[in-house]
Amino acid sequence: VPTKKEHEDWLTFRQTVRFGGEHETTVCLPEEFSATISTAFTPQKNTFPFTPEPPFPGVRWDRGCLIATGALSPSTHQKLGAISSSPLYRELLKTLFEESHRIPVSDFLAYNHELPASHSATVNECFLEAKFRPEQLSGTIKVEMQTSSGPFLGRFQLEEGKVSLHRGEDLKLVQEAQLESSLNEFVVEMSSFDEEIVVAVNGKEIIREPRKRDLQRQFSKDLVSLVRISGTTTFQIDSLKLFRDVYYTNPPDSHGSGDPLKIPSNHYFVLGDNSRVSSDSRLWEAPTVPRKLLVGKPFLVHLPSTQETIGWGEWRLPYRWPDFSRIRFVR
Repeated sequence: VPTKKEHEDWLTFRQTVRFGGEHETTVCLPEEFSATISTAFTPQKNTFPFTPEPPFPGVRWDRGCLIATGALSPSTHQKLGAISSSPLYRELLKTLFEESHRIPVSDFLAYNHELPASHSATVNECFLEAKFRPEQLSGTIKVEMQTSSGPFLGRFQLEEGKVSLHRGEDLKLVQEAQLESSLNEFVVEMSSFDEEIVVAVNGKEIIREPRKRDLQRQFSKDLVSLVRISGTTTFQIDSLKLFRDVYYTNPPDSHGSGDPLKIPSNHYFVLGDNSRVSSDSRLWEAPTVPRKLLVGKPFLVHLPSTQETIGWGEWRLPYRWPDFSRIRFVR
């Protein structure tokens, strides 16, 4: 989605949906429309044994504001448009329709603990990978990430071969690095995972900057546009990929996730590598493992495996079968 800021063109990532969703979008209207809209939203009288349908499915009128749950359907948008022919009203209704189709990046499963199936959690951490092909060796390419710590901007100066990382709305310089050569054709990887910003060029990490989460922004649904790209020169983008992080929570009543846990001498706190589904020290009744119970060093990894089922008649037995293509030795 091309957008404008400070006379620059930005290519902005936005996640959209055509229908459904549980997010809410609100547009408040001037007082002059209140009486007309209140009348339109007045429910019809019940005609026994039938219950009347809501006049505008998925939309409610509350204290001067239209509130849409999920993506506003074209039919409801059309019905709402018939309430008033005012250009201002139609413009605000258009805003409601368009914004209801833009949603934050979300995760339906919490890390380590399942959420109810109907619930999703906002995720504001992502990983970008893209190949840039500038038409000429001059100017700057910019990659901005919105995070729970505020915005971070990576600047790639093509001719000088210099990369810098800036933080906040005032673009405060936090780190810079000088590459061995100019940036003629290059792959950028930029991540906001795990409370740090990491920037790599052509597979080589050049910047790593810790960041502190702002808890008020961490799950904010206002961060719809997590990534955007701009520049002061013409360039082509190839192999653009964007990955989201998972939604982190602590398992209920888990050891070490709330109050500090004291680990006795010659004991170990054991963590599984697939944390979302691992049964480990966080969940065991006796969380630590004595040194004397460690019998050896693992030398082979055979997970992840695939779920299979064998059966006879109505009898079924599920089992897991190793994926031999992913078996590897531990060095």
